[in-house]
Amino acid sequence: MDLRVAGYSPPPEPDISRVPPEDMNHPVWRLPVIHIEGESHGPHDDASVNSIRKIGGTVRMLRDGAIRWTLTSSYFNEDSPEWSTEGIQIGGIGSALGMLGMWTGADHASTDPLGPTWTWKIR
Repeated sequence: MDLRVAGYSPPPEPDISRVPPEDMNHPVWRLPVIHIEGESHGPHDDASVNSIRKIGGTVRMLRDGAIRWTLTSSYFNEDSPEWSTEGIQIGGIGSALGMLGMWTGADHASTDPLGPTWTWKIR
């Protein structure tokens, strides 16, 4: 999987009626949401467009300090996502240990498969 930063959006706005004053400077309210895009293919796939998957998603900090990855994948020539992955980064900001999570169908239908995933940085 090759991912790159596609853009940034502002961090979420804190609900001042629910966030204690001492938490207003937490990084979750200061760090932007990172938008990512890229491609993925299996280790034995050929380089044709039919074996390449488009990846898109976001990376953001959660209030407890965890880093959440939300990814979708689709066929290279399709706009609708087929698969969805939600995960938490192992380690802090900049960690190369990877993201541990679950994948399932992008529509989250009750008949969709569900499985674990671990993705880590190799270069």
